Amino acid sequence: MKLLRNRGNDRVIDHLREAGVPSAMRVATSAISAFGVHALLDGARRMPAAKLLVPPPHTLAEAVVGSIADRAERNRLSLRGAASRAISWLDRVETRVAPGRLPQSTLIVDADARGTAAMVGACALTTEGLGLTPADRLGIVQLAEDDDEVAMFAEWFDDQWQALAPAHSAHSAIRDVFAPLASRRAAAEVYLRTLDAIFADLGEGSDEESIVKSATGIRDTVIWSKLYRFQRDGAIGAIDKLQRFGGCILADSVGLEAVSERLRNGGRSSFSVIPRGCDTILGRAHVEPDRPCAA
Repeated sequence: MKLLRNRGNDRVIDHLREAGVPSAMRVATSAISAFGVHALLDGARRMPAAKLLVPPPHTLAEAVVGSIADRAERNRLSLRGAASRAISWLDRVETRVAPGRLPQSTLIVDADARGTAAMVGACALTTEGLGLTPADRLGIVQLAEDDDEVAMFAEWFDDQWQALAPAHSAHSAIRDVFAPLASRRAAAEVYLRTLDAIFADLGEGSDEESIVKSATGIRDTVIWSKLYRFQRDGAIGAIDKLQRFGGCILADSVGLEAVSERLRNGGRSSFSVIPRGCDTILGRAHVEPDRPCAA
């Protein structure tokens, strides 16, 4: 028996890879993540059969997307692919659920090159447990060095496995933890969720009646009467943001209305360049036949 540092060249994943491509596994894990399963199966020509012992499914949801150390992988948008592969593997394994959280993890992997590798301790099926990302320095991982020690770990696992009754609902519950991560989602959902997170607690905005009250006399001013409807909307929005947030950024750009006005009222020598397709939007009636217009 020896201790693994689980960093550098002495990581859990290194010893598993040295053993060769896994053909069968017995896993008792205190946590599981999509990236951890993906790394464990990396290089496998087929999904290995396995017995998987996990804590109650509701305790797995927090770790399934990985920790803060897995942010780089999430930023590469690889989570859905990793979750899909994890589901494919889960559909091939036997699953049993412990009554509570597991105090440690155990990995017993039968491989095709150097026999069986067995480890116990802080070696959960996560990138931290496999040594791919920094883990808690107080965590300890023990590696079995001979057949007697491997047999001892295997006997312990088999005793726990036999003590727990199989339950199909447990497999479905664990699969359901990964399913939302593997499903396809509309790209606009990210944008809408971001807006909701930013503005959900900002309260209701003010409308025109509450901002431009008759008593203020704004509606009777010459300036207000000269504004187009969209300009009034902009002014109301700016006042609303000043009142609610104490600041506002007001920006403007030349839009189709300005282009349309130019086409209707421009001089005979004007040459208008507009985006392709906008000529249909503006209407050919706005463009005089003898004035050039490039789209």
